[in-house]
Amino acid sequence: MASSSGSDRDGPTRILVEAVGIACYRVAGDGSSAELAFVDASGAEVAVTIPQEGIGSLIVTLPTIMDQLVRRSRADLGARFVFGAADWRLELGSDGDSLILTLETADRFRVSFALGPEPARRIGQALTRGAERLTPGRPADALSVLQ
Repeated sequence: MASSSGSDRDGPTRILVEAVGIACYRVAGDGSSAELAFVDASGAEVAVTIPQEGIGSLIVTLPTIMDQLVRRSRADLGARFVFGAADWRLELGSDGDSLILTLETADRFRVSFALGPEPARRIGQALTRGAERLTPGRPADALSVLQ
C-alpha cells in the first residue's frame, strides 16, 4: 500500500510504501548505485535506486534502527540484535599500518572493520581475557538472526 502526502506548494511529495520484504536487488555495472526492490502487502513490487554513498549510509544506519526496534519491542534497554559469527578473517590493510577484520555469519553476511595498531592490541587483549570467562550459548538478552 502506498500513500502520498504534500503537494508542489508544500515541497516535494513523500510516498510511503509499507514494504513486507525485499524482492531482489541489482548493482549497477559501474558500481555507482544499486536498485532495491521491495514487495508491499498487496504483492506489488516497488523499486528504489540508491547511489553508492546512500547504500553506505543505509549500512551504518540500519543496525541502529534494528537495535531500537528490538529494545522497544522487548522493553529492555540492554537487548540488542546480534549475529552469530561463524567465521572471521584478519588481513593486512593496503596501507601496511592497519588490519582488516572481517566477521561472517553462517548465511554469508559479512562486515569488515579497519583496525589501527592500538585498537587491534586492545581487542586482542580483551579476547584473551574474555575467552576464559565464556560459557557455551548465546546471551539471554540477545535476539539473534540465526536462532
